[in-house]
Amino acid sequence: MGPYEILAAIGAGGMGEVYRARDTRLGREVAIKMLRRDGHARLLHEARAVSALNHPNILGLYDIGSENGSEFLVMELVRGKTLDQIIGNCGIVVNEAVKYAIPIADALARAHAAGILHRDLKPSNIMISADGVPKILDFGLAQAAEPENPGGDQTQSLTGASERLVAGTPAYMSPEQAEGKKLDARSDIFSFGAVLYEMVTGRRAFRGDSTASTLAAVLHHEPHPPANIPKELERIIQRCLRKDPNRRFQHMSDLKVELEEVLEDTASGIQPVRPVVSQKQHRIVWAAVAVVLGLTAGLSFWITNPKNEATGPEPPGLYRFTSYPGVETMPAFSPDGKQIAYVRAEHDPIDGGLWGKRQGQANIYLKLVGAAAELRLTNHPGVDYYPAWSPDGQYIAFYRSEPGVSGFYIVSAFGGEERRITRGKAGSAGLAWLPDGRHLVVSLVYEGSHPSPLYKISLDTGERHAITSPPGKGMGDALPAISPDGKTLAFVRFKDSGAADLCVVPLSGGAPRCRPLHADWPWGLTWTASGDSIIVSAMRTGPFQLWRYRLGGGTPTAVTSGEEDAIFPTSPRQGNQLAYVLSRRNVNLWELKIDNPQAVTASDARPIASSTRTQADPAFSPDGRKIAFLSDRSGTQEIWITDREAHTFAQLTHFGGPPTGSPSWSPDGLEIAFDSQQGARTDIYAISAEGGAPRRITTGPGENCVPSWSADGKSIYFASNRNGDFQIWMAPAATGETVAHPAVQVTRGGGFRAFESSDGKYLYYAKGRGKPGLWRRNLSDGKEEPVFESLQRWGWWALGPDVIYFFEAPSPVYPEVHLKAFDIPTRRIRDLGMVRYPIVEGTVAVAASRDGRHLVFTQIDSMDADIMLAANVR
Repeated sequence: MGPYEILAAIGAGGMGEVYRARDTRLGREVAIKMLRRDGHARLLHEARAVSALNHPNILGLYDIGSENGSEFLVMELVRGKTLDQIIGNCGIVVNEAVKYAIPIADALARAHAAGILHRDLKPSNIMISADGVPKILDFGLAQAAEPENPGGDQTQSLTGASERLVAGTPAYMSPEQAEGKKLDARSDIFSFGAVLYEMVTGRRAFRGDSTASTLAAVLHHEPHPPANIPKELERIIQRCLRKDPNRRFQHMSDLKVELEEVLEDTASGIQPVRPVVSQKQHRIVWAAVAVVLGLTAGLSFWITNPKNEATGPEPPGLYRFTSYPGVETMPAFSPDGKQIAYVRAEHDPIDGGLWGKRQGQANIYLKLVGAAAELRLTNHPGVDYYPAWSPDGQYIAFYRSEPGVSGFYIVSAFGGEERRITRGKAGSAGLAWLPDGRHLVVSLVYEGSHPSPLYKISLDTGERHAITSPPGKGMGDALPAISPDGKTLAFVRFKDSGAADLCVVPLSGGAPRCRPLHADWPWGLTWTASGDSIIVSAMRTGPFQLWRYRLGGGTPTAVTSGEEDAIFPTSPRQGNQLAYVLSRRNVNLWELKIDNPQAVTASDARPIASSTRTQADPAFSPDGRKIAFLSDRSGTQEIWITDREAHTFAQLTHFGGPPTGSPSWSPDGLEIAFDSQQGARTDIYAISAEGGAPRRITTGPGENCVPSWSADGKSIYFASNRNGDFQIWMAPAATGETVAHPAVQVTRGGGFRAFESSDGKYLYYAKGRGKPGLWRRNLSDGKEEPVFESLQRWGWWALGPDVIYFFEAPSPVYPEVHLKAFDIPTRRIRDLGMVRYPIVEGTVAVAASRDGRHLVFTQIDSMDADIMLAANVR
């Protein structure tokens, strides 16, 4: 498309499809909107006018072009959320809503002064960038006629009494716009009022079951007065929504000034707030803070009450507890359910949202349920995570990861000085506070050996001792949680394959009772207040969702559903509240062309396979033209293929269920081997590269995963724990393992993910999960020897001609990751530079083409995570 290289589809709107692209001339990323063929002449004149507007809160328009008779707009690319995504079910807290509204009003004032109207202002046409800056989209680009879509939120075109063509969205149209009359700036003011109303209430000012009934509400009905907002803000909204344009604000600049005055008043604490009910001294302190900051607190949230416009504002059951730029994760309810402690990373996240931006930080925050302000408890340049409340609600324990100061800490819930309980370089995979208030139960990872038990740590002495004994076959125990009555410990016991069991054990002693989760890599668990169930975040099919596992047995039931990951659930000891993290992670494939191995750097990489979901586990075809990879873009994890030159994508597998991944091409390029968990365990399959029915390769016991082909194409290597620890095994490619042709064990001292050298002399392999180091086996005499010991993760390396590319992180939680090259003949290592964002754990992160001219790796390009809060969860 001329100088613009299309990278990925972003979405579609009323005017056409939108793509993320790269301007090859200026080296910047842009958004390209392909306009529909009807009505272009009317739009382009306004587009040229908007391009002259230079305002930080108006989406920049860079260029206009055409491709095959279709015109397109080249616009500024903004990473963030649209306002309708942020508003949720109960709106935005007042101060935040006003802070967004002021620059929006200023942008509209600038446009009106230039004689330009928006005519389709609505929450979905306002983007909030990752750093909290509003940007108005589609400015001045009203839509041409389209068929009516009753009840929808799409831009509609109607014919009024004067037979004038009307464009806009019914719920946000001014009355004069709905009637097809001549418009001026006061029409945008009405739409702005409708948007502001929705921001502070979470519901539309004008609603109907169809376009006609919605327009009738705009023309004849008054919206329900918004509750629990400053009277002056209520007056401003009502004045914006006057039916008669002469009774509205006449100029957007005047409206902006009044909003600024509201913000000054609320920030100074002049506006009245509802009191916070408290029983202990620190609750009273929080109530005083709430009054000073002008918060609206004490709200109750119900999830089961139906909407009832006639009886007043709808009591929302699910709402966004946090919506700050960056990431909020790992929430923890206070024992009484009135506060939530959480981790907040103020920059782009890495590693699934657990840590802050490299050279950034992630700290512990505290916030009252129903309040707007937050209290920052820690302020350290390291990464603080997994907060846990003491039984009396006075303290919060957490783990800090930072060279020299890593360990477990406690801090008062009022804030103040922190106290370190233990030292150590290991990372934490969860912690809980025992009922005696003097001990923690913690999970330690990255200690160099597996399986890892749960430990009991004394707050007085820092001494620890193991309280669980995971079997030798597995990765260990993690994610501890204490039952509401303080008598039972729940935890997850990880298997080597990533699958896990849910276990419970009496704190008084005894053997744990475990049941399979039938899911991969759980991300957090919590007890229900009744103590009869445990809610677990797990990937059973599609994204991570919350599942209820009853202690009495039975089939797990879904608590959440959707395309976004629901992780890290938490609930208080009493009541029916539930908080969790709603996370969206965009993981894409990036290609690095290696013309000169001595001069290439990671910064030269470019995106090659992108979507709004996850792309991982890359593998080059023998000729280097195609890449097979894992993606959940269809809703479940499947194998996909992209042609690097044609930029085409095709789905290869269609299991539609459990996770599938780790593709590997046969040397002739005709087949692809992969692993998939279709039953109780993971097995190896092979499928034609053209598609069709897959055939099963492994039939033996245990977990069988991460395949690769021998150089002659006659065998398939894979990792299996069928005899205990994971080792490399080999099965016949043509028949799979059978009684007549059984699989053969290749390694003896551990092995996971193997590649045979192109000359067939050596087998290179990672030592295993949790076991650092890269080794090789001489295939003629069976001798095993270490290649280098700095390999940290089994999926962080790729074999090329006489070179091994790998990633290395300076700390266990890798706040930064470097791409490095190990020259096999000279054994020298060269640093190729830092990857912009770290790589997803538990997947293949990098692959090399057979000729060594291309490298492809996974990278987290964007991620957002907010804490959701629900009440009356049964």
